[in-house]
Amino acid sequence: MCSAPHGSAAVSDAPPGACLVTGATGFIGSALVRRLRSEGATVRGLARTRRESAPPDFAFLDLATTPVPPAVLQGIQTVYHLAAKTHDLAETEEADAEYWRINLEGTQRLIDAARRHGVQRFVFVSSVKATGEDTTGIVDETRAPQPTTAYGRSKLATERFVLGEAGRYGFTAVCLRFPLVYGPGQRGNLSRMIAAIDRGSFPPPPANQNRRSMLHVENAVDALIVAARHPEAAGQVYFVTDAAPYSTRELYEWIREALGKRPIGWAVPEMVFRGLAAAGDLARRSIGRRIGFDSDAFQKLLGSAAYAPGKIVRELGYAPGRDLRSAMPELVADYRTDRSRKST
Repeated sequence: MCSAPHGSAAVSDAPPGACLVTGATGFIGSALVRRLRSEGATVRGLARTRRESAPPDFAFLDLATTPVPPAVLQGIQTVYHLAAKTHDLAETEEADAEYWRINLEGTQRLIDAARRHGVQRFVFVSSVKATGEDTTGIVDETRAPQPTTAYGRSKLATERFVLGEAGRYGFTAVCLRFPLVYGPGQRGNLSRMIAAIDRGSFPPPPANQNRRSMLHVENAVDALIVAARHPEAAGQVYFVTDAAPYSTRELYEWIREALGKRPIGWAVPEMVFRGLAAAGDLARRSIGRRIGFDSDAFQKLLGSAAYAPGKIVRELGYAPGRDLRSAMPELVADYRTDRSRKST
């Protein structure tokens, strides 16, 4: 059976059955598969790209174009749907179309197959971008969604489709809105920031009191499992984050500390970053594509995007046990291992 996460509040006993994880070879999906199997769950995986190291009970297909084979869902009682096209900074028309094809149409195919095979619970991984990323203060689920990107709009439309189909056909569903997820093995913006600070090419940012929510991968796995098991999760949408948001200056200082570098007491003024962003915006309008630093990059670096996990804590007993500062030495060690491997 799909078991409960470590340290979470008591949940209902799930009936015997198997779990399907889509996006099972990805960063979060592989962590979820490892946890479920370590706790004795029967797990099948579904992914788009075949990997030689994948288990034999993984299936590989494009959900947006290929019907799900009956064997994949036979006996499955819980689906964790993580497969998606994530946010693409290129922001092209082709990328916009891919969001709808993969995120919405792929989910439509999966839901259709899942309900025909008697799946009982469907856990959908959405994004904070379904609400809108720029925030004043800390946003909770009572805020009306105002997605500002094609990616965010595709995620919001998929949330509504999943919950609507659950109500129509009698299975239960829950949507989890994740921010940036970090952890060893993730090669994203945080790992690039670590590398840039290590090289000395990342200027010290100002302490402008911005707040950005993030999510440790093990906290993400905890939330996924408790959402799959808890009866109160049915029909709900939850923000899932670490216990508190972080500032960019905090990240910068914690990375330097983990790298063994001395603290820096000065900072590049925010107006300098704003000037660079304005120049990048002008270049973008001139040539029709992004180059270098612009307003979008400024927002990601020094803007706020903070969300409250209070609802999932109160209703499901989610207890985020990991945080970025305590995880930073592990992230830096992972960065150094990856750098050493690439240099050999």
